[in-house]
Amino acid sequence: MRKRIYFAAAMALAMVTFTSCLKEDPDVMTGLIGYYSFDNSDGTDQSGNGHTGTFTGKVAPEFVNGVRGMAFHIDGENNTALEIPYLFFKNPDEWSISFWAKDFGGGYGTFFSQLDPQSDDVISDIPRVFVYTHNQTMGIQLMHNDNYGFGYDVTNSNGKWEHYVVVLDSLETNYSTTTVRVKVYVNGKKIKSFHTKYEREYMDRCSKTVFGGKKKLYDITSIDAKLDEVRIYNRALNVWDIEALYDLEY
Repeated sequence: MRKRIYFAAAMALAMVTFTSCLKEDPDVMTGLIGYYSFDNSDGTDQSGNGHTGTFTGKVAPEFVNGVRGMAFHIDGENNTALEIPYLFFKNPDEWSISFWAKDFGGGYGTFFSQLDPQSDDVISDIPRVFVYTHNQTMGIQLMHNDNYGFGYDVTNSNGKWEHYVVVLDSLETNYSTTTVRVKVYVNGKKIKSFHTKYEREYMDRCSKTVFGGKKKLYDITSIDAKLDEVRIYNRALNVWDIEALYDLEY
């Protein structure tokens, strides 16, 4: 009987050891090219890369209690935005953006994008993450006039902070168009994975990265949301990294 107990214990220990070997150590620092905590009520880049942004809008930016420390209220009515004079997504073949958000409103609005100031239309602002008006789900635009919805109801975040991560893997480039895989995570769990085209030529027209704000196109409104702990990476985060980021704040 005792031999059976020892054997079972040895097998259990071996399974734990084998499983732990399969799991990668999480890494939330490698490839970090922009980090905005808003804890100092400003747009300082805390990654150490100096990509500090400035706030625009009809009124001064409002800062509220965040998932940790302070958070930025993207005020849709007053068209507030954080503008960063750097193109995070232009050169990397893969990238990730991690952020916490809650209390979405303001209809069909852009949550973050690279901005082409020469165009009144958002179709040149690539990549662009936005919220649909009709069903309050999040989507992404990576090519001219073609939107892809994540199918996640952002009203789930009303009154509570949720963690969002968008990961892009570059798969194949053909002239100016790249075929990519996009993965979307909410609260550490993958909710969507799909392949699409990425028209990188449009990024040559952009000059800054923007959170919030509004362009002149008549049917595009400014999103209203609370935003916190934004991290931008020049690599594709894996599931262990994403779980670690979720656990870091929650």
